[in-house]
Amino acid sequence: MLYMMISDSKINLIKSVYAVGYGGVMEAVCKMAMGNKLGFEFTECCDKSELFKALYGSVIIEVDGLKANGSLGGMLETVKLGHTTDDGVIKIENESISIDEIVSAWQKPL
Repeated sequence: MLYMMISDSKINLIKSVYAVGYGGVMEAVCKMAMGNKLGFEFTECCDKSELFKALYGSVIIEVDGLKANGSLGGMLETVKLGHTTDDGVIKIENESISIDEIVSAWQKPL
């Protein structure tokens, strides 16, 4: 179902998709935002500690116009994590970090 929604140009709902891996939802959202220096503001979707858990098999789907939790096309269960912003800052509750800070830390040697 997801493949059909991505590949069907008539639907034009899905803007991007990213597979969640070892770093969890937070890593996935940060990597998705880094390329275009977009920001992201999380909703109260879940406990912050859950955002860093490995969720193999899960995907982050950026969609155009989905307003709430529920299902996508009646086939995929969804949770609205938040929304993109143009300010280049990742925000969750009262905390924030700029994409530039994230990129700088990511590029430093171990």
